[in-house]
Amino acid sequence: MKVLTGKVALVTGGSGDVGGEIARRLGQEGATVVITYVGARDAADEAVQDITSTGGSASAVQLDQRSPDSIEACIATVGKTHGHLDILINNAAWNIGIPFPDLDALTPDIWDRVLETNVRGPFLLARAAA
Repeated sequence: MKVLTGKVALVTGGSGDVGGEIARRLGQEGATVVITYVGARDAADEAVQDITSTGGSASAVQLDQRSPDSIEACIATVGKTHGHLDILINNAAWNIGIPFPDLDALTPDIWDRVLETNVRGPFLLARAAA
């Protein structure tokens, strides 16, 4: 028996490189994996296919972790589909490279997006999942 058999794991940003590898590893260990994506549905589907092709169980759900409504809908979908959530991997993040000498390019809108995605979103996800 694999270590995570019977566990349900939600991996935010599972459509990305790091999140995809986390999702695949959880699937290898027997977890049922739910992968989130914002816009990269093809990459999320590829990770799902990688997991299911080796006998694992996985699905993808769209999530904008800047949106409390999207977070609540995602957690509700996991609950309705799987009955429980055992593991939350807050992997999704957003950043933009702005050279230090060009700090004027770091606008309040960009700053807000970084904080909403990388700080507020994981907090809201953890709270909703709890």
